[in-house]
Amino acid sequence: MHHNEKINLTQVCKEFAPVFKLTAEGLAHLGLPFEKDRSAVLFSTENLPMLAEALAHFAMAKRDELLGIKKPEPDAPPRPAVQWLPADDTEGGSI
Repeated sequence: MHHNEKINLTQVCKEFAPVFKLTAEGLAHLGLPFEKDRSAVLFSTENLPMLAEALAHFAMAKRDELLGIKKPEPDAPPRPAVQWLPADDTEGGSI
């Protein structure tokens, strides 16, 4: 496939129905870019890896939700250390 080539997901999903169906609303829910052309949903082939990742993440999250598996909260990003310096009590700085 060439870069910037568009595929018609509406047609592709008909081949996989009823197991797999992507709509414009579904793509928007996954946060993926798409175009609408009349009744067709068009998707750039260069974004197919992003689609696969989003679907896998969604499937795993739904599995965990259905099984009651709770993921641990991600660790907070490290904060920069606060460095306390002695106060300069001379007017105009040290000489």
